[in-house]
Amino acid sequence: MKKLGIILSILVLAAMVGYGVLFQKQAKWDGVDESVIKPFAEKAGRTPMDPFINPTGDMLLFVFLLAGIAGGFVAGYYFRELFPPSTRNPQPATRNSQPVTCNLQPATSNQQPVTCNVQHVTRNPQDV
Repeated sequence: MKKLGIILSILVLAAMVGYGVLFQKQAKWDGVDESVIKPFAEKAGRTPMDPFINPTGDMLLFVFLLAGIAGGFVAGYYFRELFPPSTRNPQPATRNSQPVTCNLQPATSNQQPVTCNVQHVTRNPQDV
């Protein structure tokens, strides 16, 4: 019951903050260029210049999309180098060539039990 009260109070607080953020008057926040650099440039007698690369519209989002695709491709290509498998308890690959006796019953009483030529192979997870 106590956990439910805490969860409900957190949800109510989040709803109040969300309402305040979403429905408040959209205030314009000045960036560093306008609030810090522009006054110093005006005191020095310099006029503002347009940037060399001035993306308009959704061009900046498209550039970030292309960079994300390229970064994802590179991270996927080098995934094994970025995240190597854990080597806490490596088990070496061993081969045991001893025959195993199967649980097959002979057809007649004068035959010997059937032996299977099975080799047990323990694989190292890193070899797969």
